[in-house]
Amino acid sequence: MLIKVKVALTKTESNSESSGGSSSGSGSGGSSSGGSSGGSSGGSSSGSGSGGSSSGGLSGGSSLSDNNEKEIKDEEPAKAQAKTVFKDVEDSSWYKKAVDYVVDKGLMKGTSKELFSPNKATTRAMLVTILYRMEKEPEIKYTQKFKDVEENEWYTKAVMWAAKEGIVKGFEDGSFKPSKDITRQQLVTLMYRYANYKKVNTDKKSDLSKFTDVEKIADYALEATGWAVEVGLIKGRSEKELAPNAGATRSEIATIIMRYLENVDKNIDDK
Repeated sequence: MLIKVKVALTKTESNSESSGGSSSGSGSGGSSSGGSSGGSSGGSSSGSGSGGSSSGGLSGGSSLSDNNEKEIKDEEPAKAQAKTVFKDVEDSSWYKKAVDYVVDKGLMKGTSKELFSPNKATTRAMLVTILYRMEKEPEIKYTQKFKDVEENEWYTKAVMWAAKEGIVKGFEDGSFKPSKDITRQQLVTLMYRYANYKKVNTDKKSDLSKFTDVEKIADYALEATGWAVEVGLIKGRSEKELAPNAGATRSEIATIIMRYLENVDKNIDDK
């Protein structure tokens, strides 16, 4: 088990994707790709209580209060932790079902044996790793695709796979920024690209004009956001705001992955 300590920042990403988004896999969130792991890493012992809104998913203003938590990196393949009881995931919490779902399928793990850290921000490397696990972690040869993704990091194979399949792109400076917190518009862009990679029909898009902050959505993320709202992957942080540059917590990521697998792409085999 490899442990690295990083400070997770919740600053709004100022960089835009290096290429525009849509179904071909161009323009991923924030920078061009969105990070990931989910579960495999995840931070220290924070996040007790009910992160985010009281209503589940990416609706409501879930606060990223665990800014300075330690991330625990785990290079081992995810293993299901069925029936695990996390001290910081109460039975009454809106994300309880989603956490149980992703942990049972081996897509996310706790940040320790007893903690899930539901309020902890999700990095770009974390999300990509979750998607990689959804594909049963296919073998892939390392190439120096991004200048800040070295060989043998816990997220390396996931990033290489996602780049090969056009799910992530990277920033204009040639970096991936694996430890950078993923934004909501990056998140939906990666999910949109992944859905297209899986040949899911993504034609339907929701009208976003009801949201007052629609102009804050980057061009690369517009189609992806319209699709994500239409199929119910995300909701506004309020009735009138999508908050595209806000971050996403581990509990929110778990909820979105559950929604995707249960309602959008039901053809993915269980591990």
